[in-house]
Amino acid sequence: MNPFQFDDFLRLPHKLKITVRKFVVTQFMLCYIPEELAMKFGIGTGTVKSWVARFIAGGMGALDDRPGTGRPRILTEEHAQWIFHTVVDKNLRQLKFEFAYWTVQRVRRAFIDEFGIDASRCAIRRVMRRLRLTPQKPRFRAFQHRMGQVARWIDTTFPEIKQEAEREGALIMFADETGMHSDYHVRRTWGMRGQTPEVTCTGTKFRFNMLAAISPDGRIHYMLHEGAADAGRFCSFVKQVAEETGRKVRFVVDGCRIHTAREVASFLEKEFEDGHVRIHILPAYSPMLNPAELVRSHVKRMVSRKCFKTKDKLLRLLEAEFKSLRDLTDKVARLFKEPDCKYILA
Repeated sequence: MNPFQFDDFLRLPHKLKITVRKFVVTQFMLCYIPEELAMKFGIGTGTVKSWVARFIAGGMGALDDRPGTGRPRILTEEHAQWIFHTVVDKNLRQLKFEFAYWTVQRVRRAFIDEFGIDASRCAIRRVMRRLRLTPQKPRFRAFQHRMGQVARWIDTTFPEIKQEAEREGALIMFADETGMHSDYHVRRTWGMRGQTPEVTCTGTKFRFNMLAAISPDGRIHYMLHEGAADAGRFCSFVKQVAEETGRKVRFVVDGCRIHTAREVASFLEKEFEDGHVRIHILPAYSPMLNPAELVRSHVKRMVSRKCFKTKDKLLRLLEAEFKSLRDLTDKVARLFKEPDCKYILA
């Protein structure tokens, strides 16, 4: 393969462009014709001929970059670095803005406040794209979130739970619960601009609650039910998982009241006197530490793609999705490799 063949010559660094020009002209001097050089290097024939003409008129020095035309750029490399570090490392409240999201207009306002230079939105956008900054959907984190508690959980608490589970031959399960409503719709569909497409669905309100527990090896256990999720339901689910696994189980859940209720503690003490099942609570406001959160999001997203008009249909779709995940143990295990959940496998 020719090392000097390029898909997009215009995107090459300036110094490399000059090297390519001079190399191509050198090949021309060795009796190659422009059409052959254009095909060989992936460059337009007219471009090769213009380089040859510049060389004939002014020698190799004529192939260096010419002075740019038009207005000079007002945004220097120093400005670009300031924009990059401001967007990546700071939030709007640090700059005394009342907004929570960066937009091109807000970056422009912050830039003008900092340097007093009235740069256009187009100029700011070009620099941001060159810096590989893109508009993205952010991950949300509660302001009550405590980094100290999270660090203690990751560095001390969970490793101790893991060591104890390995010593006792227990299975660690991360559990969570959620509800699936009949009017839950998050998908998009194509249509004519200015004409919002319509999708027929049911107007009846109904829902099912889901409890799911997953382990790092890809196992998944679930329970579907109508009515509110309460401590009694959670106790039933804990007993179901313990019976299905046939092993000691260590549940890791969030601090929801149905997990910390006295009824749950009494149930464990009565049903599993030998510590066969224990429950460990995650740090407050830290759902990202629980990969079971990703299971419920996946199930709701997949089911919302389907059309269901009755409770029975919704129940069948939920059952089918969970059964599919039971067969896809690799897919479930990959959830533990998400950035916030890697600590589990460490």
